[in-house]
Amino acid sequence: MTAMHKASFTKHEELQSLITGVLRRRGMPCYLQVLGAGCDVGRSCLHLSFSGANLLLDCGAHPGFADARRFPDFKSLGSKLSSLDAILISHFHFDHAAALPLLTETLQCQAPLYMTEPTRDLAELMLSDFISTSASRRQHCPFSKADARNCLARVRLLCLGQTTAIQGKSTEISVTPYYSGHVLGAVMLHVRVGSTSVLYSGDYSTRSDRHLRAANVPFGLEPDLFITEATYCSTVRREGRRAQEDALMNAVTEAVCNEGKVLVPISAFGRVHAVCALFASHPDADLLKNVPLYVVSGLASKAINSYEKHTDWTANTKKGDSTHTDASLPNDGVEQQATLACDPFTSRLKTFNRNEHWGMLEAPGSMILFATPGNMSTGLSLDVFREWASDSRNTVVVPGFCFANTFASKLISGHSVEGHSSEINCRLVNMMFGSHADARGIVRTCRKVKARAVMLVHGDRDKVTQFRQQLSDALEVPCFAPANGDTVVISTSSPSRLSPSLSRNQIGWFEPYILYVPVAFGSDCIFSSVHFIRS
Repeated sequence: MTAMHKASFTKHEELQSLITGVLRRRGMPCYLQVLGAGCDVGRSCLHLSFSGANLLLDCGAHPGFADARRFPDFKSLGSKLSSLDAILISHFHFDHAAALPLLTETLQCQAPLYMTEPTRDLAELMLSDFISTSASRRQHCPFSKADARNCLARVRLLCLGQTTAIQGKSTEISVTPYYSGHVLGAVMLHVRVGSTSVLYSGDYSTRSDRHLRAANVPFGLEPDLFITEATYCSTVRREGRRAQEDALMNAVTEAVCNEGKVLVPISAFGRVHAVCALFASHPDADLLKNVPLYVVSGLASKAINSYEKHTDWTANTKKGDSTHTDASLPNDGVEQQATLACDPFTSRLKTFNRNEHWGMLEAPGSMILFATPGNMSTGLSLDVFREWASDSRNTVVVPGFCFANTFASKLISGHSVEGHSSEINCRLVNMMFGSHADARGIVRTCRKVKARAVMLVHGDRDKVTQFRQQLSDALEVPCFAPANGDTVVISTSSPSRLSPSLSRNQIGWFEPYILYVPVAFGSDCIFSSVHFIRS
């Protein structure tokens, strides 16, 4: 490597300090440190700092790892951890909220927590399940159920579409949540300080389903930065919702007709209701009318109560109701339906208790079991799979997206599965339930909000890297995809040149730009790894 590629700085802090000084003379910069979900899916967590605000966006864990990769890299925040103004949570899923008690109770972060009411209610169930499952597997969990309760007791609620003012340590911050579909309570978060704003998508769906409406964010928000998930950025769903539902129904009815059993691993209880609504409305519903339906006990009844409590979030309107649907995004021409406790299949759900009902797994006859977790990394879904896998009459519905290094991801990829010795003869049906935006949905949403720059997170490295360029070409705005550990710096000032203290050989020209800098440089800071993108 040539000398011109090397800088005289050996620490990330020295580089950031110098660039900070340059930017402050040209306008307040915006920093975004990627603690998780950078060119990866899992442990979503971003540190956002701009105009005096100091925020954390999501605080998740990775279900596929039990080592240092399980939780966000909180240590890299250093003293900034104690100066956080708020922690904003987009939704209750494990990879977006499971590290909260670690941050607030174990690490004693005193920042207030903000989320919607359904997210708070369901996060309690998710954390309880995480702790119980860890204990049953003798896996270390760095917090207790008491810690989880104390953490969630501090939550301050966000109301859909209403702006909440947060008084930070040095400035006032405005946060407005917008409906994002995906799961009950999920929102996009529009954060504004003065004239600068950032829109964070969390996870979102641009298609409605039988459980939830499509994401609905206002036209023309024009944030300085739109941080969007990119889970399915390499996918364009050409088949409609009906085709996916028919494929699922055909797999289930075929197993039932052969007196087989069906396992449906789930990560969100809303999917149980969506599948039950499908069963009830499908022309082949009569084939399932006598088949027992079970859902994992304990959390099931509490989750059902939560969903019934928040039916205003669900798909309980007709197609074309502009107050609840996004007319600019596809809904496959299927009318929306209320899916909670209003169809005969949901009302037939019985709770499955491991201690009481395990024997029926080997009993003759068909049954359908919804079990957690969705990625079968541990828990009941994994145990039931091992019990049923050898029988060719049985069917397992594997979720469309699986976290890396989980049991389900290895199963789909055909890799050997550690700890599973019996032969796998059951039918595996890989279903994409559509709870994430595909490539077309991401592009349409970006065009709708009209951001000045776009950042991709929550996606596979190779796929995100390729999509970034395609998205930039389509939108004609800067698009980038930093990795875990990168720090992003954004300036929106007028064109200018760097301070003479940095030579052109070291960095060169920069005009209104976006810069991202890897945190771990080793012995030298290599400027060939520093990317400047014109804004």
